[in-house]
Amino acid sequence: MVLRLDPDIKHYDWGSDTHISEFLGQEPSGLPEAEAWFGSYPLSKTTIRDGGVDEPFGEWLRSRGSNLDILVKLLAAARTLSIQVHPGELEALQGYAQEQDGDIPQDSPHRVFKDPRSKPELIVALAPDFRLMVGAVDKDLLRRRLTELAVFRHFFDNSGVSESDFSDARMFVNWVLRRDSDVLRATEVLRMAIEDHSLAGMHRELGIDSQTMEMVNSGHPGDPGLLIAVAMHHVTLNIAEALFVAPGVPHAYVQGFGLELMLPSDNVVRAGLTSKVVQPESFLRLANLSGSMYPEIIRPSGQKGFDLYSSDLLPFELGRVHGGFKPVLLRKDSIILVENGSLLVGSGDNQQRINRGAVIFAEASEVIVPGEEQTTAWIATNGEPQVI
Repeated sequence: MVLRLDPDIKHYDWGSDTHISEFLGQEPSGLPEAEAWFGSYPLSKTTIRDGGVDEPFGEWLRSRGSNLDILVKLLAAARTLSIQVHPGELEALQGYAQEQDGDIPQDSPHRVFKDPRSKPELIVALAPDFRLMVGAVDKDLLRRRLTELAVFRHFFDNSGVSESDFSDARMFVNWVLRRDSDVLRATEVLRMAIEDHSLAGMHRELGIDSQTMEMVNSGHPGDPGLLIAVAMHHVTLNIAEALFVAPGVPHAYVQGFGLELMLPSDNVVRAGLTSKVVQPESFLRLANLSGSMYPEIIRPSGQKGFDLYSSDLLPFELGRVHGGFKPVLLRKDSIILVENGSLLVGSGDNQQRINRGAVIFAEASEVIVPGEEQTTAWIATNGEPQVI
């Protein structure tokens, strides 16, 4: 069975005007298009076209007893998303129960836990230079950044705050989230340094990407989250490179176009760089700010024409087929996005041609073959596709 999916488009203010429409082969809506959701999440408006009727995808899956339990997103960030963190499984269960007992409406801006699920996610770049910030740097690198950047030396010399007050990233972020007069003054000093291009050239020595800092500042001028960016790793993904973000890992997508694969959840706790509600206490409770090494970039591996994104940490699988790949047998129900060219999906004489821009549900046992030489498509599932 092969059926078309129609997305739930999110028109958040940080979205791109064209990336998602171009990928899906549609006319732009004229609104910022930040995310396109395809998945089983109950709060998603993804629909599946079955027998000429559009049905809610999650309900349709449950009625058929399908175990497909993922959420796929196209994400197009024209400016920086919030610095945020997602809860782990136990934290989500407990937090959701407490908010349900407290009768906090699902659509309340003060609601933290919209569902009782954790939200591990994989982000894959679909265009060059996908910039993001992820994880907290260790205490030694943070100390170097605060002592070697002239902008902070000037600030510390003219305030009651010293870099020695911050033994690690948690203490520094805790200070920033107070948003007192010293924090606002430090934010303004850093803003001026960025706009004067005073951070240029620091990337290699301190791991600070000046372009990332400029994008963060231009998208959210005067937001103290700019200071938190100094305590995070700056990462740039090239096309088809990926990064896994586990629950508890602070992160912010700065700019770019990518594909996200995650468990179906929308639990987000924000610390800055947003017009939405910031929840400092919850962020500090959920975020791992102990300091980490530079994150490992996931590069796909596999046979010719079939790449698999795999890690012991991933609770889902993502495959990428391209060029003249060998036939792929789906071992589990899947969501497939056709980026370029076309696919033939089905079995025996019952094959359907799926063209560029289409997103489909395909059930287990279907076989995928390339429809043309330049085909590129993504296969998201609970389990691994199999090349035959």
